[in-house]
Amino acid sequence: MTFPSALQRSALLATTALVLLASACAQDTVVNPIFGAGCDAGRLAPGKTRGALNENSCVETYNPWTSYRSAYASHGMSLERDKAYMLTVLPVADPSRNGRNGLDPVLTVYGVGGRGPARPLAISDDDGADRGSELFFFPGRTGTYRAQISSYYDALDVDDLGGYEVAFTACPVLSLRPDTGATEFTLPESACYRTGEGDTPTEIAYRFIRVPVAAYEELTIRFTAADFTPFWEAHLRGMDSHGRLNAGDQTQAEGELARTLYNDSPDAGYATIAVGVLDSTGPSRRITLHLSRRILDN
Repeated sequence: MTFPSALQRSALLATTALVLLASACAQDTVVNPIFGAGCDAGRLAPGKTRGALNENSCVETYNPWTSYRSAYASHGMSLERDKAYMLTVLPVADPSRNGRNGLDPVLTVYGVGGRGPARPLAISDDDGADRGSELFFFPGRTGTYRAQISSYYDALDVDDLGGYEVAFTACPVLSLRPDTGATEFTLPESACYRTGEGDTPTEIAYRFIRVPVAAYEELTIRFTAADFTPFWEAHLRGMDSHGRLNAGDQTQAEGELARTLYNDSPDAGYATIAVGVLDSTGPSRRITLHLSRRILDN
């Protein structure tokens, strides 16, 4: 069985937050990208949006995820607090460059506006089938965010550039504050699919649960279902669903296995749980979350 392997690769991007980048459009930094007009590829709306990276795209002199000079473009998107979203980026042919299709896209979500500089909140590379990148998240606030699409390889290597297609989807939310103990849900239809890696990736339609977490709190999570096999992932500390920018705990399980998350921080926050199925959903579509809590000694 092929599972999504996004949890297997972590990046210490936060440690490079002061590395300076030079853009073909403007000077910026990792934590405060300017995203000038020349780098703006328009706003994302629900559905699919196409774009391309080519010789005229903005360029970072150093991409802290890839260590290359990356071509990039950015898309604005309006997101609402307490709603879940999924972004998927796939390479496609660029008709303006004779069908060039060499892009290996890297997807980064930035928070912008409000107090303080913009900052990277989540990043994804090769988390979907083939060269695709995908991530899911709950926004921490309602507002405007930026989806940056960049090339993994050097912007000077034109064979590694090409078109891209971004799928932007709102996802079902089962609960924002589930009860401790057993809580039963009926799974709604979902268009938010994760894909595993390999020649025959498994598509998993996800629904989401947000769980408030106190300082120094331990969460133990288990799912049961009578007529299908649940697959789920859980992540602490905000929007970074793959744990790449924060040091938050994360776990995943198949079937009725229990897993534990530990918030060893003095800060309260929340955990994001993504619930899916590996096999065809049973006719009942009923699933039960078993949740227990314990305050850790600190």
